[in-house]
Amino acid sequence: MTASSDPQIQPQTAIEPQRTLIPDYDTYREGQMKPMEYGVTLARTMEDMHKVIAIRSAAYFSDPEHTFGKHFDGNDMSSSHMVGYIGEEPAGTLRIRYFADFARIERIAVRPTHRKSRMAFKLVQAAFSFCRDKGYRKLSGVAREEMVPFWSMFGGRLTLSKEPVFIYGLPHVEMNIEYPPVETAITQESDTLIILRQEGRWHEPGAYRIPRGQLEPVVAPMPQFAPKTTPRQLAERLSARSRETAQGMTAQGMTAQGTVAVPDEPDRSRVADHGGGNIKPLR
Repeated sequence: MTASSDPQIQPQTAIEPQRTLIPDYDTYREGQMKPMEYGVTLARTMEDMHKVIAIRSAAYFSDPEHTFGKHFDGNDMSSSHMVGYIGEEPAGTLRIRYFADFARIERIAVRPTHRKSRMAFKLVQAAFSFCRDKGYRKLSGVAREEMVPFWSMFGGRLTLSKEPVFIYGLPHVEMNIEYPPVETAITQESDTLIILRQEGRWHEPGAYRIPRGQLEPVVAPMPQFAPKTTPRQLAERLSARSRETAQGMTAQGMTAQGTVAVPDEPDRSRVADHGGGNIKPLR
């Protein structure tokens, strides 16, 4: 779709919309963090994903129950990942998977050196805020029984209709959280320029920006045929060119497949004996 050239449309409808409040899930700024300051951001690059893998490996693989195949389960590339920092040092991570009407918080991991910090709380708080801004009101996850009070701080409740499951030999219960809708949620009715912004940075100006008082087409105009050339004339030209090419090939003794043309009256007095490779006369 392109911006309309209708003079009745006022230019101010295309002004970059304002959404300036910095959310919990985009508080990390590289090179600007204080030594013990908490920051959280989405994993956006391969280097960020390397941090995710390194943190999870450090947090879990010292336990022999946490095997590689169980922990890296094939769902990472279809999920969002958050990286938490203390100062400039990556300290924690979690994963978010999406379904039709709910999102799931998984793979919370904090480096052993930061287990006594508030990193896990900051990550989960940021993840809930992120999911709500994406329009999700229902969130779920599994937790060990001793972690139920932690999830309760965010409004989590036990899903009584589901039995506990055993993960790595320990019982885990299903937690369910439901929030009311928020005004900041991205919906289909949101401003197009906000939807086009970088994921998780809807509060910052995006790559598609239109200066105040000026309308610009988003897509370059399609090239047009010369005014005197109709589609029928173009088809006739292509057909004539094909006939000229075919006539040229015939004059050179070539077939359409690029092989030497077979004579009109081949000599049938000799035929190849495919069994022995000799040529014998016909009888």
